[in-house]
Amino acid sequence: MTVESWKRGDVVLGLYEVLHVLDGGGMGLVHRVRHREWNTDLAIKVPRSELAAARSP
Repeated sequence: MTVESWKRGDVVLGLYEVLHVLDGGGMGLVHRVRHREWNTDLAIKVPRSELAAARSP
């Protein structure tokens, strides 16, 4: 599962439940998740894959 394919209701690594995906940023995606063991909400910020890819000189 790639980060860009995360959607509401997905559980990532068996630990983080995706509550909301904010796709407004030009540099990346922000996911609001709930840590299932800590019972708290967190934000996971991830750069867009096309920006994070290695570039050849």
